[in-house]
Amino acid sequence: MATLLYRLGRFSARRHWLVLSVWALLLAVLAALAVGLPRTAAQDTSFSIPGTQASEGLDVVGQKFSAAGADNATATVVFQAPAGQTLTGANAEALQGLLAEVRAVEGIVSVSDPLDARAPRLSADQSIAAATVTFDGTAGDVSDETAEAFAAATDPAVEEGLAAAGGDVRVEVTSPLVTTEVGHTSEAIGVAVAFLVLVLTYGSLAAAGANLLTALVGVGVGVLGITALGRVVSLSSTTPALAGMLGLAVGIDYALFVFARTRSELRAGAPLQQAIAKATGTAGTAVVFAGTTVIIALVGLAVVNIPFLTQMGLAAAVTVAVAVLVALTAVPAFLAVLGARVLPRAQRGLDPAELRASAAAHAHDDEDADERTLAGPGVLGRWALGVTRHPVIALLAAVLAVGVIAVPVASMRTALPSAENEDPASSARQAYDLLVAGFGEGAQSTLVVVVNGEPGADPQTVAAAAATTAERIQGLDDVVGLTPAVATAHGSPPLINLVPRRGPPHQATIDLVR
Repeated sequence: MATLLYRLGRFSARRHWLVLSVWALLLAVLAALAVGLPRTAAQDTSFSIPGTQASEGLDVVGQKFSAAGADNATATVVFQAPAGQTLTGANAEALQGLLAEVRAVEGIVSVSDPLDARAPRLSADQSIAAATVTFDGTAGDVSDETAEAFAAATDPAVEEGLAAAGGDVRVEVTSPLVTTEVGHTSEAIGVAVAFLVLVLTYGSLAAAGANLLTALVGVGVGVLGITALGRVVSLSSTTPALAGMLGLAVGIDYALFVFARTRSELRAGAPLQQAIAKATGTAGTAVVFAGTTVIIALVGLAVVNIPFLTQMGLAAAVTVAVAVLVALTAVPAFLAVLGARVLPRAQRGLDPAELRASAAAHAHDDEDADERTLAGPGVLGRWALGVTRHPVIALLAAVLAVGVIAVPVASMRTALPSAENEDPASSARQAYDLLVAGFGEGAQSTLVVVVNGEPGADPQTVAAAAATTAERIQGLDDVVGLTPAVATAHGSPPLINLVPRRGPPHQATIDLVR
């Protein structure tokens, strides 16, 4: 392995412009495909866990109630009257006018009327109402033109003192009536901090920039490849997230291995191409081992048989594999281009003989120095000296500290993301807050109970069981609303709709489901 990687590093250093051109061409091709390929597959925005009761219930509903449009994208437009007013009278006229504009948008098939007496969706104080907008097709099928027209149609509500919209449709607009995409501020901050740490580590802006650039090349290839694939294959909307984060993290680390070893070889007096080849053969072995273990762990997510987790794991594994290839080819090529600039400024003017002499003198000084001198000055030097003098105590203290830090994991509860987790300034979060204020937390976690009889079961027996089930549910704590079970035509199982008191992630709702 080391010999093969040595040859690969030497080739990449000698043919550095060729190697860098290949990576640049690959990036350009993937970018063109990600932008230019016609979309033939819709983005999958659903989250399902096969084998669970919830998934089985949804399957039954899908089979028995396969009405056209069941999977269509929807948005919820939430209206709020000005302070001290209601949505009746003059405000009702403004509301109906806006709904009429929304109905006129091409690509929208239906818009509910929250003031309709037959099925009202109006808060008890009549200050908040919610209308459901149904689009022609799934969320991934909604065209940009339809989304923009929907945004334009809801903008007048701002002038009328009515507020916010949220749902499956996500468009970039300034109106608080439409959901906006969350930015990537956290990733940008992470990249900036990483660059600062690399500058302090290397003492060279050129080396730090090249290290970060190679990591971004790997992330770019991975994410653009996933994006291009998503235009022809239905992928979960969460697929690129893990790939981007892990790709950047391992990309910086793997490049750092090769950069650091190359600097050590140059300081020892090795010629540039030999230093790069030797660094690739030695540090590159660690890169391959580390990358392989990460890839195996990510591919292992497929074992749990949750589709969106499997997609995330495989996409991230491919991105990590790309990061390994970048570290073994693009990094040596960048090092050949940088040359002596990979070293701190004070060492760049020294020729190999002077670097060897400096290294030899440093080694001789090390032999005569005591351990306190070798540890270095300051707090970090004293820390290193203490750890090496008392390794057992240091190890036990580290294990104890990690154990204490991990204590909150025992009480951690996980849930799928919802509008509750959105930016408070986003329209999705505003719509969520209004719905909670007008209809309670449980309005965000309506539950459906399917009473499905065995094959050949008597419909009257199933209806009786459904009625009994509805009565039992009505008597449970934390149930604030319930639609009695209704026998449906064509042998479809009865459905019971209930509204919990609390929201989806609350423990009371979890207990209610159980």
